[in-house]
Amino acid sequence: GTKIHCFVKKQHLKRYEKHLSAGNWKFIDDFNVSHSIGQYMTTKHCYRISFVKDTIVTNSVTVLESDYLDLVPYNQIHNGKHPQSILCGTNDMRLSCTLWGSFTD
Repeated sequence: GTKIHCFVKKQHLKRYEKHLSAGNWKFIDDFNVSHSIGQYMTTKHCYRISFVKDTIVTNSVTVLESDYLDLVPYNQIHNGKHPQSILCGTNDMRLSCTLWGSFTD
């Protein structure tokens, strides 16, 4: 298993914050999936999930976390030392590439 970033818009935050807390496993239904973009990636996954107004969060039993989690240390994100980016196509095909110009800054 691979961890995936989850995004909740500010207008939906009050609705979901009482259901979500660190270290608890949940079932999440009815959400959007989009490409994960940005300078500071919280996971290595090339997609992220976004909560929408119809997203449903329910309890789940705890599972052995080491089988599923691959956390990026907070200090890597905070200090701007993010892990190597991986270019993923829409079919999850991974590509090796060289970037230049403004992409190397």
